[in-house]
Amino acid sequence: MKFLFLFGLIFALFFAGFTFCEESSETECDNPVDLILILDHSESILEDEWDQVKDFANSVVDRFNVRGDSGAYIAIIQFATRAELSMCLTGSTCALRKGIETSADVGGTTNIYSGLELSQTEFNEHGRTGDEHQKLVVLITDGADNTNTDEKLKGIADDLKDDDVKIYCIGVKTTDTNKDRMFGTFELIASDPFDEHVEYVEEGYSGLGGVLSDIINNECVEFSASSCPGALIVLSLLLLLLISNMVPLFKIRPETRRYTYYAHYVTCFFLTLVFILVCALTASNNSKTQYKLCVAIIVFTVLGIVTSIVSIAILWKQHRDMTPPKGLSKAGLATFEHGGQTPSGMKAFRTEETKVDVPYDDLKEHLDGRLMHEEEEN
Repeated sequence: MKFLFLFGLIFALFFAGFTFCEESSETECDNPVDLILILDHSESILEDEWDQVKDFANSVVDRFNVRGDSGAYIAIIQFATRAELSMCLTGSTCALRKGIETSADVGGTTNIYSGLELSQTEFNEHGRTGDEHQKLVVLITDGADNTNTDEKLKGIADDLKDDDVKIYCIGVKTTDTNKDRMFGTFELIASDPFDEHVEYVEEGYSGLGGVLSDIINNECVEFSASSCPGALIVLSLLLLLLISNMVPLFKIRPETRRYTYYAHYVTCFFLTLVFILVCALTASNNSKTQYKLCVAIIVFTVLGIVTSIVSIAILWKQHRDMTPPKGLSKAGLATFEHGGQTPSGMKAFRTEETKVDVPYDDLKEHLDGRLMHEEEEN
């Protein structure tokens, strides 16, 4: 019962740690951010795809908790040959819904520069001041800028970054050639690190919801780096103590003892990895990196648990094989402890009906006596 309790406690801590580390797809952002959506509405965007873009914009309004001055301010920019402001930075949900439904006539080419330039103007005119207000630009497009030079694009992006604006670039599934050119544009304008500020949605516009979760986790979620490691550190210590204290309790064949300790060392190796990852998790400030580290911690913890369970199962089997059954005579016990031979070399038999071990000579004498008694009666 003691072992069952310890295992139950370990798995309870494991699932608690997983719950702390689990990334929620419906996380909301309570930070007072100023966010501008720059939406590609060029001729390559089909009507049903534009509807999905609008659904994404509505999700941004919902999950960024637009609620006046204490919440997010959001603006909507549509661009193609030129850019047009559908809704200026505002904390009004109703105004944003109307702006999202507005379909601007902005031409047919892909002029990303115009969208970035208009966002800079909007931040300057309606953006809030103060370090507590993050400034974000989220660009969604299915192609590269085909109107402006690389120098112009990099110049306007650098100006925005100098004003502490983070630029996210979301590319939607397109042809391989166009994808390469599109990523060339993203390299000029996206914030660093590149991998955290650039997403490519293979599923098309229907997959934009996952991108929104990544942005929120990067910018808004205060990942609790102490909760997950706290549970896992306790789990690791319990696991280490459990294995270390259980090994001496078992009777183990000398020739296999080293294999058992090898499994113990492997368990300790996994626990060491967990400890190192916990240190890295605590030192990291990026929520996406923290989440990946937390998943790695869970994986190595599970491997440690599996190794421990296998080790304990082997120990238990050997322990049962090495433990003499109840009811053995002294001679039978001596036989068991000497691997089936008594110290004097006598064979021992164990009757299945009575579960009693009897030395061979005693059994022979008893049977001979019964045989002689039967012959006399006859």
